[in-house]
Amino acid sequence: MQDYYTPKGKQLTIHERRQIQRWKLEGRSNREIARLLGKAPQTIHNEIKRGLVRQQVRKGKFEAVYSAQHAQLVYQENRKRSVRPIRQRKQDREAIEHYMRQNYSPEMMVKAKGVQVPVSTIYYWIHHGKLSLGKEAMLYPRKAKQARKHASPYFKPAGKSIEQRPDSINQRLEAGHYEIDTVILTRAKNKCLLTLTDRKTRHQLIRLIPDKSAQAVNEALTGITKRLHRQLYHSRQRDRIFSLIRCLSSK
Repeated sequence: MQDYYTPKGKQLTIHERRQIQRWKLEGRSNREIARLLGKAPQTIHNEIKRGLVRQQVRKGKFEAVYSAQHAQLVYQENRKRSVRPIRQRKQDREAIEHYMRQNYSPEMMVKAKGVQVPVSTIYYWIHHGKLSLGKEAMLYPRKAKQARKHASPYFKPAGKSIEQRPDSINQRLEAGHYEIDTVILTRAKNKCLLTLTDRKTRHQLIRLIPDKSAQAVNEALTGITKRLHRQLYHSRQRDRIFSLIRCLSSK
């Protein structure tokens, strides 16, 4: 029974090629390398054969050695040549351009007008300049997918994060530590509730605010601190939406 798996279309990565180069310098056999990588021995044999370069090992003596960088370049060049070239017939191109001028979509060109070109191919030609007309000539061009927004590594939240609070607060050992949150009202447009909940006693302070903006939250918190004794609050933990909490803490 073979001790390797053979997934279809699974190509060697540059990291694996560098491992092969290192192991060959250590004197390991092709079969041993295949076992370490979980590949077929023939795969490793073919890979090393493609990646051989003539290298001077000492003065006046050259040897064929495996180079991971050279093997990666050979692989990339072979991949470029493996792509089938675009075959564009004149009558197809003229038909597509004709229907584009009449505001037909690629789907309608194929289904209603019988254009013998796949819809995805027509879109590819339009977006990659293979036709005399571009996507600006389309009545309803496809919208590009919006990139997902990722949190910036340089983001600095205003005030201390919840993860930085002392253990005495996490363990709910004393009263007076309040968590702040907002609850959006479904029936009242834009209005929401500002809630302050004591972590130990679960005592709550609730205020109705016009919206969940940082300005509205801070105005409500300022009003609460003016009416109640400041010593009631040993700490204030908040969600990230309250980006102006630093202004309140400095007062």
